[in-house]
Amino acid sequence: VDTAIAAINNLQPDIVFLDIELIGGTGFDVLDTFEEIDFEVIFVTSYPEFGAKAFRYEAIDYILKPVEPQDLKDAVERVFKARMV
Repeated sequence: VDTAIAAINNLQPDIVFLDIELIGGTGFDVLDTFEEIDFEVIFVTSYPEFGAKAFRYEAIDYILKPVEPQDLKDAVERVFKARMV
């Protein structure tokens, strides 16, 4: 969690790929540290039961492992479409 927060703060990415379970907490814990989420979030995880919660955090997609290449491609295309608006 701490590494993800530091990386997001330092790199200021357009897209952040998060898993649910991380060392030191969850992907949701990472997102909770930001007052404003000014990047797109794509969850990539083995936990199907957290999908609804991820979308409450305005995740642009929720991809289940094992990742299908087409699912990843579609998710990134959604980011580009969302950023063009």
